[in-house]
Amino acid sequence: MATTSDISIQCELLNDDCNGLSYQFDIADPKLRRRLVRRVYFLLMLEAVCGIPCLEIVIRFSISYNLLYLRVFNFIISITIFSFLYKFRNWRRPAPYKYLVYMATAILTFSTRAVYLLSIEKTPWLHMYPVILTVILLILALFTKQQKVRFTHGIGVFIIYLTFGLCLLLAYFLNVFFHVLNAAICTLEAWYIIYDTHVMLSVHHAYHIEPKEYLFAAVNIRADLPRFWWMVMRHLVLGPFILLIKIIKSCRFKEIC
Repeated sequence: MATTSDISIQCELLNDDCNGLSYQFDIADPKLRRRLVRRVYFLLMLEAVCGIPCLEIVIRFSISYNLLYLRVFNFIISITIFSFLYKFRNWRRPAPYKYLVYMATAILTFSTRAVYLLSIEKTPWLHMYPVILTVILLILALFTKQQKVRFTHGIGVFIIYLTFGLCLLLAYFLNVFFHVLNAAICTLEAWYIIYDTHVMLSVHHAYHIEPKEYLFAAVNIRADLPRFWWMVMRHLVLGPFILLIKIIKSCRFKEIC
């Protein structure tokens, strides 16, 4: 018999604060939903760990290049590919496409990460980014094993920054504080992962994910990036201009005095 806690989790609505709408989970059973999330996070951990050798190769055998052009080119390619994967999604559900697409997105992700990290410094300390990200995802995955406490967004953010804070504390005593501090951006990636997990598992993106489609779900985390970037651009960059236009339109026929 389901407990009150299970029922509250099962019937939980995901609120879209931007549009004021509510969405239900595709997978109603909280145990199946958390098991899917756990497997997705393990796949993302595998992706981060496999990116460490790639990053080491880039550090050791770096060639001269224009970093700005490289970052712009990499960003355009990534957004284009992820947009395609978001728009055309059903073909990558069955095997062998789900395996091939996961491998391709993993390679694209840690190559993009390497391009970003090289703009900070070219030392082995860059490996702290994927290492700390892996630790954070591991703790988040382990948290899904329990059923007593709801895995809310607030708890996820608390776990992310508590973990990074403990890493900084350890780094302080080891006299490598600023090297570890350079990896702080990994907390934003971890935050995006829990944010998109929250959205992806609802009917918001109309993925209709099944409990065993963890490879498909892991790719969705990356495929949703263009939509996320557009949301950020629309509200943080274009938002003030849109508000100004609305104010001007609403006031254009009003008498001043």
